[in-house]
Amino acid sequence: MPGVRYGPDISDDAAFVVDRVKELQAVLRRGGRLNKRQTTQYESFATYARDLFGVGRDRFDRGQLGELGEMARYGGSKSRSKLARSWRTGGDMKKSVAQEFADRGGGVRRAGSAKTPQGAWYAGRTRPKKFRDLEARAQRRANRNGVKFGKVSIAKGSVKPNTFLAQTDKLNVAKVGAGASDIANRPRGVTTVRKTGASIRPALPKSQARAQQRARKRAVAGATRDLTNKGRTGGRRR
Repeated sequence: MPGVRYGPDISDDAAFVVDRVKELQAVLRRGGRLNKRQTTQYESFATYARDLFGVGRDRFDRGQLGELGEMARYGGSKSRSKLARSWRTGGDMKKSVAQEFADRGGGVRRAGSAKTPQGAWYAGRTRPKKFRDLEARAQRRANRNGVKFGKVSIAKGSVKPNTFLAQTDKLNVAKVGAGASDIANRPRGVTTVRKTGASIRPALPKSQARAQQRARKRAVAGATRDLTNKGRTGGRRR
């Protein structure tokens, strides 16, 4: 099943990177020079594009962004970012921010609802086949090669489908700002306005951090138990 996605994800990061790269490359095409901070950003974006989306440096510098550009079209308020509707009621799908944080820690992801949760919540967006294919290929690259963005990295061999969202959260790529493509994935039901330059991902309270940790432990324990049971079953003689 395609499912529904809630809150910031890899597509929002891709949209942010593409928007910013276009701005920086426009400066270079006009014969301008990037300052030290811009140069550092540009190098981080090039590494990110290579690690997650397989975009080589020559293509990147020419503005040919390949799968990074394709994924960006599903981010924020971009052309392929569509609200998910309930097939029962036709209403917009919703999920609380607290529940989404807990689910990103691993284990079974729980479905949202057309009902509005109490407190902060996310509007659901669709996960069409093209998006799922791009996401799956990015996961495989991350697992094979690792990912580095600035001072943060995802170790190769550590990526699992049920924790990939939490791992991309850790990179903190997309920021709030003009043209940051964050409108469609902001938490609703809250009045706090995030400052320009802040992460589009809300801070993780200790209670939600603990919920993620518990979910990860359950996922690891379940996997270990399955392997143990499989070993016992495989060792039996008929």
